[in-house]
Amino acid sequence: MRQVAKHHIDVKKKNANMSAPQVGPEVTVLGLGYIGLPTALLLADAGVRVRGVDVDRSKLRRLKAGRLPFAEPGLDKLWRRVQQTGAFSFADRPSPSPYYLIAVPTPRRHHRADLQMVMAAVGSIKAQAPPRAMVIIESTVGVLDPVEKILPAVKSIRPDARLAYCPERALPGNTLSEMVYNDRVIGADDEAAGRQAAQLYRRFVKGKISRTDLTTAAAVKLLENTYRSVNIALANQLAQIAEHAGFDAWQAIELANKHPRVNVHRPGPGVGGHCLPIDPWFLAGADLDHSSLIRLALEINAAMPRYVAGRVGALAAQLRLSSLTIGLLGLSYKADVDDIRESPGLELAALLDKRVTVLAHDPHVTSRPPDHPNIRLVPLSQLHRQAQLVVIAVDHQEFSKLDWGKFRRLKAVIDTRQTLSPTTVEELRARQVVVSQLGVPQAPKKVPIRL
Repeated sequence: MRQVAKHHIDVKKKNANMSAPQVGPEVTVLGLGYIGLPTALLLADAGVRVRGVDVDRSKLRRLKAGRLPFAEPGLDKLWRRVQQTGAFSFADRPSPSPYYLIAVPTPRRHHRADLQMVMAAVGSIKAQAPPRAMVIIESTVGVLDPVEKILPAVKSIRPDARLAYCPERALPGNTLSEMVYNDRVIGADDEAAGRQAAQLYRRFVKGKISRTDLTTAAAVKLLENTYRSVNIALANQLAQIAEHAGFDAWQAIELANKHPRVNVHRPGPGVGGHCLPIDPWFLAGADLDHSSLIRLALEINAAMPRYVAGRVGALAAQLRLSSLTIGLLGLSYKADVDDIRESPGLELAALLDKRVTVLAHDPHVTSRPPDHPNIRLVPLSQLHRQAQLVVIAVDHQEFSKLDWGKFRRLKAVIDTRQTLSPTTVEELRARQVVVSQLGVPQAPKKVPIRL
């Protein structure tokens, strides 16, 4: 996080020499989750007084005790620095503020964004908002939602209230750096609102800020994640084709990506997180008759946990393993984070648990997910003693350094993320351990690669 540290130094210098008027006495951030809390702290670190609001009392208790509700590189250091300045406070309800920034969840419901929490947040400021209050939405919403649903709700607060939509562009595991250095898009209901929202974000954003209308801003956000979803679906289909056609999908992708206009993503056991499995539905839901490609990509990605579970069943039958105990490595949705939202590893565990014993281990997930009471989250040492078949569902750095010699009962490994090095694969096979890799046939053609 060297860039973020440099950013804070730059901001302090900028603030010390700034002659422009301050943006306002306070910004209220509603929703202190993976996006709201980092945004609030970055604003506070940039010299803005910020009041964070969340209805989750347990989260507020953790913050009051000086503990963050989730892990994110660099966030703890930023949190400690902001605490010393007194620029950030938090409560369970909003107070009068010239700026209200809303970053609450918008789950999928019937192929559309469920705006219940967004509308509740807007409603909660109705009695508090001063004249010409600015409401900024960062939550991901449908293409038409800002104009058709959110803008009327904002105008019902006060006729002179303003609305801007600034969708987040941040990747867990690198959130702070991306919030600071990524370009941002701001949509607004008029030119003045766009300028006002951009003025606030320029307090900490070093990337380019582009202004547009509300509908286009919503479409841009959904398009970005739809592109990635469709790309991953292509990679997942390629992986399945490769297993039957006899070539290595990972090698094919690596070589194809040397073309200057090709950028194929990586296959995997499914797609998770707060964006990719959900956002494309918000775009497709605007016109289901003309979104067949988007919907097909979503279906391909959603089917990958079941495809991997089928691979496990076939391999177990091939090895004639009875009373099978599976070690599942990885429950978060991506590498090196503790975020389990929409995780394909959780779905894979649920699918396998119906037929075999599943022991899950994830160095970043320290407590059992509340919505999955049947998951057995165990230390790695228990997998060493009991696992007969290991499935690598996430490419955490720790998994690339495992001592496979400690797995006493190991008969097979299924690697869905290309985590195992060629040397490790050879060592496992020398011990008569069957290694099966997603997108690689059991006996791939050995063709030398010249890179």
